[in-house]
Amino acid sequence: MIGRIFKKQDGDDSLPEFAPQVQQPAPAVYVPLIADYEDLADIQITTDQRFLMALRDMQDDCPGFVSRDTEIICIDRQDLNKHEALALNRLISIVRAQCGQMPMIRQTTRSVFESWLNNSRETSLQEQAQEGCNHVNELLLRAIHRNATDIHLEIKNNKTTVFLRIYGKLCIDQNFDKLQGLKIINAIWHTYVNQAFSAGEAAKDGRFIHHHQTCKWLCRVSYGYSKVNDTRSLAIRLRDMQHVPALTTLGYHESQLEVFKVSAGSRGITLIVGAVNSGKSTTQTALMRSRPILDKNLEISDQVEVELDNFIQLQLPIEGADDIIAENKERLRRLPTRHDVDFIAINEIRDKETAAMAASMMLQGAAGVASIHGSSWPDAINRLVSVTDLGISADILFSESFLTLVVVQSLVSVLCASCKLAEHPDPFWQEYYQRGFGPAACAGVCFQRPEGCADCRHSGVQGLTLVAETIPITQGNRALLMDTTRPQAMRAWMRAANVLNIHQHAYRKIVAGQLDPLLTQGRIGGFSKENIYDDWHAD
Repeated sequence: MIGRIFKKQDGDDSLPEFAPQVQQPAPAVYVPLIADYEDLADIQITTDQRFLMALRDMQDDCPGFVSRDTEIICIDRQDLNKHEALALNRLISIVRAQCGQMPMIRQTTRSVFESWLNNSRETSLQEQAQEGCNHVNELLLRAIHRNATDIHLEIKNNKTTVFLRIYGKLCIDQNFDKLQGLKIINAIWHTYVNQAFSAGEAAKDGRFIHHHQTCKWLCRVSYGYSKVNDTRSLAIRLRDMQHVPALTTLGYHESQLEVFKVSAGSRGITLIVGAVNSGKSTTQTALMRSRPILDKNLEISDQVEVELDNFIQLQLPIEGADDIIAENKERLRRLPTRHDVDFIAINEIRDKETAAMAASMMLQGAAGVASIHGSSWPDAINRLVSVTDLGISADILFSESFLTLVVVQSLVSVLCASCKLAEHPDPFWQEYYQRGFGPAACAGVCFQRPEGCADCRHSGVQGLTLVAETIPITQGNRALLMDTTRPQAMRAWMRAANVLNIHQHAYRKIVAGQLDPLLTQGRIGGFSKENIYDDWHAD
């Protein structure tokens, strides 16, 4: 349970004019948010005829009911429309008049509240889709307000659980019954994605645009279903299409920003390498934003994720018959060669077609940026050159025209400044890093407080930052890319050239008290003499 304390202020019209006045000042009202379906299921409905008659008169208009303890259980006021708010105020007035004081109010989400009602009614799939629209909207708004990047909805064991990924960490947002989850899934596909959908489909992908206030959110949806154990999983990736951050705000070191500046004037690809949720798209967008507006800048991607004034943004077709889609995609991929392009952005090199398009453009002397999934530069090179994966010939890949800069990055949670710990609760880890980083450096090291505090919503973290390595590809190190079995050779070159590797970059933020070393090494691997050199003292 989480909640807040509030008091009625002057000018507050949350209660109607005809509400009876209380002789004593109204007490503060504790408003917990019911986070679990089980909490709501355990509540006993009142048997008091005064309240039952009032609820019967309102029929289905009131988004709330009265418990046996004369508490009012209702949908969160922020999610009420005007008609529902009036009905709820009327119920509050009735209970207040009978009790002689302000009733206790327990708030819940619309999904949790209506899942309680599902036990007494049956609905068709079409009705579920219609009713689910309100719940999808509530789900999206809750995620946006909490700065979530992903929504995960899982249905198993006749129960629905909603998770939000906030600052890289999954947390439970709410639980409710299976039927409510099915309503949300049906509404997403039938109403939001606007695609035919059957509850028996094994897997499905889609996307839709969600407008909220002045913002425009791209929502990419992925769905999977297993009939064997009746388990469903739905994921929604959220992206603000109008949020274009500056490169200087992402967490790069000053020396790395200088590498970006030098590489910006060179031909060839800036290749951004990272795992899922490593900030690749954000970095690419920031680089695209910095392009001169009078250059011919072209983006070709499977999905335009942000809107940029200085780019022509073309999206690969996804509608129509398969042969027509394939033909139109091929025409669009050939477009850059005849379009007088100075700079091309490829959202992600994900298949042989996008790899071939990137190779063709770079060999014609253009500059560009692209991303690729991988945990290190050897992973990316192996994927690019593999005939069973992306299939770029070694002659092209290692030519002077192809790669100009390789960026390897990861996102790590920033510790909450209000509750971070100066020492780890486990003496083993405290001694481990004390010995490894040395007493002087370890004096600034901090750790996550698992239970967090109010400032970080009890997560122990309050944001994300990049740790990265930016490797300029030159005559001096191009040959080192060819042998992916010896990454230490590239690391030695970086050390000699005073180029930070990802562990050195992370180490600087750790000893400054920004990052938890345990959380960090969980993202990029452990620290040792091989990657932070003289800053590691344990070996």
